[in-house]
Amino acid sequence: MTIAVIAGTFDPFTNGHFNLAVRAMNMFDEVYILIGNNPSKVPVFNRQIRAEHIKQSVRGLKNVKVAIASHRMLVDDLILLKANVLIKGIRNASDFEYEANMEAINNELCPYIGTVYFRARPNLAHISSSAFKEIIRLGRSGKWMVDDHIQEAYEKQYDNGEV
Repeated sequence: MTIAVIAGTFDPFTNGHFNLAVRAMNMFDEVYILIGNNPSKVPVFNRQIRAEHIKQSVRGLKNVKVAIASHRMLVDDLILLKANVLIKGIRNASDFEYEANMEAINNELCPYIGTVYFRARPNLAHISSSAFKEIIRLGRSGKWMVDDHIQEAYEKQYDNGEV
């Protein structure tokens, strides 16, 4: 059985992330969307709320599950999930360079977990969580980037001045 993990902060979960999940779903027995913490980022929503957003987005995908990471290293969570594969989405050369370095570190820590790179579809390569949040913060719609329920949740947070 092959268990794959797509890890990230998912603040928010974009159409690019969804595309990764769909592609992975068709290749692996189980796919986890693993919501982690990145100390260099301050998310708009806590991980539990982001998990609910993602669950709503992936509800129709047969073998995709949502999990919240522990406060351990990513490889520790991969081991707990019994994952064989870590999936990384690549939009451009700088994404690849960063992820290749992370793969080398992960391989030292846990050599039996492989990394699979999915190149972003051309129509999705410009989408990023950061760009979405900036567009929303400036009062515009980014609904081509995320599901409607996510668009609405972020608009509400920014309209309320909570971000």
